Amino acid sequence: KLQEELQRLRSEREKELTQVREELEEKEAQHRAKIQAEIDEKLQEWRDQYEADQRAKIQSQVGEDLAATADEAAKTDLEARQAAKAKEFEAQLAELEAKVAADLEAARAKKQKDLKEQIKVLEAEQETEMVKKITDVERGFQKQITEEKKRLEEEFKATKAKLQSDHDEAVA
Repeated sequence: KLQEELQRLRSEREKELTQVREELEEKEAQHRAKIQAEIDEKLQEWRDQYEADQRAKIQSQVGEDLAATADEAAKTDLEARQAAKAKEFEAQLAELEAKVAADLEAARAKKQKDLKEQIKVLEAEQETEMVKKITDVERGFQKQITEEKKRLEEEFKATKAKLQSDHDEAVA
């Protein structure tokens, strides 16, 4: 009977441990998805803002250059100058796009590294939490087992005393 009770308690403990693990895994998956979504959103915001700022800067610079050379362009071949400026603008734009791509890659790598750090911290916290829950569950089971053992021992002693008393009466 004690073995059956121990087996039942072990089975309950395994069910609780499985439930705790599943809850922790679900929380971790949700946290990872949330962090990745935030990273993607921030990267897109940075990319859009950076491109807008750089284009505005280049357009402003090109506009200033064109205004400064307007007098000179009127004296020389206007079409040749415009073609040169267009090529220069295209080169600057290509350079900007390469720089934006490099900056975004660096930002993505840094954010990815930060995400991995956060995940490690979360995993450590979850592992600590899981160990604490497991320890609490084990303590509870140990207490139940001890109480059940005491109860059974008392019941055994009472039964033994009754049988001894019945035996003594029968002998007398």
